[in-house]
Amino acid sequence: MKRHAIITTLLLLLLVTEMVKAQQWRELPTGVTEDLYDVCCIDTNTVFACGQNGVILKTTDGGETWEEKYRQPGCQMTKMYFINPQVGYVFCDSNISISSHTWSLMKTEDGGESWQSTGTPQNSSFVYLDDWNALTNRYVCSEMAFKGTDTIFVAISLDGLYRSLDGGESFEIIPIEGFAGSEVRGFYLEDNIGYLLWWNRKYYTAGIAKTEDGGGSWHRIDSDLGITSSIIYFAHFQDKNNLRVFGWFNVGPYDFSLLDTHDGFQTFDMNGVESGLTWWYDVLYEEYRKCHFTDRNHGMAFYVGKDMVDLWDVSYTEDNGSSWTSYSHTAFPNYPDRLYDVDGIDTVFFISGENGLVAKNRQFTLMDNVEQDESTVSVYPNPMVDKLFVKCEEESDVTLFSSTGQVLYEKRIVSETIDVSGLEPGLYLIRIANSDGISHVKKLIKQ
Repeated sequence: MKRHAIITTLLLLLLVTEMVKAQQWRELPTGVTEDLYDVCCIDTNTVFACGQNGVILKTTDGGETWEEKYRQPGCQMTKMYFINPQVGYVFCDSNISISSHTWSLMKTEDGGESWQSTGTPQNSSFVYLDDWNALTNRYVCSEMAFKGTDTIFVAISLDGLYRSLDGGESFEIIPIEGFAGSEVRGFYLEDNIGYLLWWNRKYYTAGIAKTEDGGGSWHRIDSDLGITSSIIYFAHFQDKNNLRVFGWFNVGPYDFSLLDTHDGFQTFDMNGVESGLTWWYDVLYEEYRKCHFTDRNHGMAFYVGKDMVDLWDVSYTEDNGSSWTSYSHTAFPNYPDRLYDVDGIDTVFFISGENGLVAKNRQFTLMDNVEQDESTVSVYPNPMVDKLFVKCEEESDVTLFSSTGQVLYEKRIVSETIDVSGLEPGLYLIRIANSDGISHVKKLIKQ
């Protein structure tokens, strides 16, 4: 019986995949109007966002409610990173002119409930990535990486790589050939192995540097590998051995390629497309800014148009970046002019943007871990008329979809009576996911 149920479920999934595949974005009530430059997921319920006027927000219920944890007017919080659920850092840029900045790190040791400055503020020189936007002081790119709890690296676009050996109290600059004046496009450190990837917009050159001593010294590896690149868009680091780099590489007949390695660049594969023939050329030419993969298959990225004023669009992949589906900016509630960051867990993604925007999607895909052990969930009646009764063995995330993929109901429950009297007759789908990631999927008929 269980085998039959699983086969039936897989057949059902094949029928409704296209229906539920579309992103269902929902604006979350952050309660602020500042631009939010970064979003950081601890889990699907605990999420942070930070941005203008030094604002730091936290939610513990998946974005349904947000609490302001910190605010520093005149400061830009542009990047957040958590070492563990309790200890985290935020990059704080203050005393800003077009090219002169004073930056420091803010630190929490209690899960983001309180934040304190670390060390002496650092003076730096860099400009904002969007030239047309520089005078408004809205955004600067920085990335962080950690070795243990005391060694911190901060990579700042158009400036350099900084290292602290005392938990952020003091910093020194680490020289890297070719990196100065370039934009950070990927930064990762695990044990003693690390990578820094960049693109120089002025000269249309890019580079890949590697460290094997925990970040004390770095050496270029792109030329050793026989790779030359004019643009690196973004990179995904699964671990220190498994990396993927998306960009324009001058290799063979290809203009754009996905560079994939599973052994830390000892060997690598290059999967490319001929210029102008596919979606890659049309879309990636627009220029990607942010990308986040929650695992090797699922990733979300967004880009801005060539003239730097077009609205942002979002693209999603569920096949390791081999193909992407593009979703227009009209998928977002208030159609913001700018989106700034994306983060996610499993197939749940959060995107931050202008005017306090945080949007969340729930992505249902065939990659979900699907079981049909009917002893753990109960959904009845089917067909349904006015009410639907749902009972779970443990607290679970319940989502009800329409036939067009619209999310009609979404809540974490143990048992609930759902009012379906207002639904039109037809086909619906309910998904119940427990804390172990086991999903129960049922087709429902509304009479």
